[in-house]
Amino acid sequence: MSWQAYVDANLVGTGKVAKAAIYGHDGALWAASADFKADTAEIQKLAAAFEDTNDIAVNGFYLDGKKYVYLRSGEKSIYARLGTAGVTCVKTKQAILVGYYSDNMQAGENTVVVEALGDYLRDSGYVKAWEARGKLPHAIDSTAAFMQVVIRDWTQTCSDQDLRMMYSMVFIRFVNGYVDAFQSSKSAKSIAYLAVEKVGMPIWFVELRHTATHDYLPSLTILRSATNQALAWINDNYWMPQLVYVKLDETLTPEMMSAMSEDVRLMVENYRREKERQIDGQFLFP
Repeated sequence: MSWQAYVDANLVGTGKVAKAAIYGHDGALWAASADFKADTAEIQKLAAAFEDTNDIAVNGFYLDGKKYVYLRSGEKSIYARLGTAGVTCVKTKQAILVGYYSDNMQAGENTVVVEALGDYLRDSGYVKAWEARGKLPHAIDSTAAFMQVVIRDWTQTCSDQDLRMMYSMVFIRFVNGYVDAFQSSKSAKSIAYLAVEKVGMPIWFVELRHTATHDYLPSLTILRSATNQALAWINDNYWMPQLVYVKLDETLTPEMMSAMSEDVRLMVENYRREKERQIDGQFLFP
């Protein structure tokens, strides 16, 4: 997907962002709405503010020639207002996303959309780095595939029918990928037997896979719930064991450990944030 497509579909296309732009950390414009252009100096100052907000907290900052009042900042986000309108600014490893909301939009909804795209781009970068080293473990590939569909769902850039097809396809591949590793051409076993006895999956994962493959596409409500539970299963059976058993201090140089710790810390923080949302009754999907 092009950078302009991210602006048009994943940001403005959601109806939660009035206009948007994506820049490099050096202030270079990558893509933008036709009516929203910040100059290089403005973005360079914004980029510096992600490291130190003292200046913009006192003096505010300019985007597209308009002065914004600093509200607050998070680990990778800066929030500011322009009268009753405002922006959510998100920094990824290579880019800065700017999502403007007008006075008839909700700041919270705008923030969810812009930060969701930031999380997706950030996590996609980690997956692409792993892909460059060779074939991905199935758990990583499945996590990335599920999250790509979740982001499309969050940002409302697909029809319900398209979402049902995408969720179903990812779920089918998720189950098949785990089961295939235990299948033998000499004495083929049933998918249900391998999934439950060898992989340790709940039997209903197999039943949902069968329904989506041979009968009908499950409803979005069922697929969203199944995706949450599949991601939780992958987390418990792959990601958390990785955090427990990988001894970074014994296998990596200090420089490598510092870089890896940031990636792992962000993954854990994203997981913790989602768990807190669930505890508060704010699940991935309503």
